Amino acid sequence: MSQAPPIYSALKVKGRKACEYARDGQELPIQLEKRDMQVDDCTLLDWCEPGQHDFKYPGDDEPAAAPAARIRLTVCSGFYVRSFAHDLGIACQSRSHMATLLRTRQATYTTHDPADSPELTNAITYADLETGEDIWGPKIRPQLEAWVLSNPVATGHVNGRSEETKQRRAAEQSERPKQRFRGGYVADTKKERIKQQGGKYKGKWSRKPATGGAVPDSTATTAEDPAHIGTTVA
Repeated sequence: MSQAPPIYSALKVKGRKACEYARDGQELPIQLEKRDMQVDDCTLLDWCEPGQHDFKYPGDDEPAAAPAARIRLTVCSGFYVRSFAHDLGIACQSRSHMATLLRTRQATYTTHDPADSPELTNAITYADLETGEDIWGPKIRPQLEAWVLSNPVATGHVNGRSEETKQRRAAEQSERPKQRFRGGYVADTKKERIKQQGGKYKGKWSRKPATGGAVPDSTATTAEDPAHIGTTVA
């Protein structure tokens, strides 16, 4: 089905979120285009006549004097249930809006206990957290154990390369064909290659102290030392 996102969505319009235009009371520069969505299941669970439900209009304290319905949907990612309720009212030549939304499944997680399929994982709800660790602990333990098995801790070295990596790099270095230079093979290290080409290696510890020129004496003074000045008492 084709669906137009609501104006309160987070989709960007001219570099700005659509919900920001709506909150500021501004119209959208362009209309949001409809997108193709996949609906795998759409089931009517309950139909309530006026006075048989507790759903309210926004801002009202009393239940709405209008019929209400509970619908179960299985849809693709990016589906807007609020837009579905709006479009459903137009299709029925009326108006409608979403009063409540309960998400029971996301990807491979579900709130159904037990799960509907062995491929699904029980998700932890806020109600589970309020009851205590005795309830949500058994649910999360299998997930943590599966994660630990799929993400083993790296062993073999703490800092630097492991011994296996060092051996592999040494084997690659020995198998690499060497280039020739002036009748011999090019040296392996940078220091040896510079010397081989007649240059001087200027390493970290190869600097020599400067020669020539007088070194100024930092201890020389032009004034007399006050400690050696004598005093005469008349």
